[in-house]
Amino acid sequence: MTDTTPAPNFCYPHHKPFTNVRDGFAIMEFIDGMELFFKGANIPPPDQIHTTLAFAGARVIAWWRLQSPQYVNPLSFPTFAESLKKEYSPANFNNHGIINNNNAAPPLGNRT
Repeated sequence: MTDTTPAPNFCYPHHKPFTNVRDGFAIMEFIDGMELFFKGANIPPPDQIHTTLAFAGARVIAWWRLQSPQYVNPLSFPTFAESLKKEYSPANFNNHGIINNNNAAPPLGNRT
């Protein structure tokens, strides 16, 4: 057994299905959880989009069926994940003030 091979009796827990809620945090948590699942369950990169769709639910699958014909070459998971985040995050979610361009929390301002 190597470092990348799980123990023979170990079964990596399945990821929670996506709820199809369009709040930026739900999709971020889903994608982050899928990335952990890929690593723990040894899901190879070519299988990661299909594995994600298996947990994503009918709406995401329908969305992806409409998107995927525009890609001539197979998409990488990071590119797929970015498209999924854009689709399932509210408008301007990245500008909501939690993280600024310096990757630090913004100042809270004066408190009185």
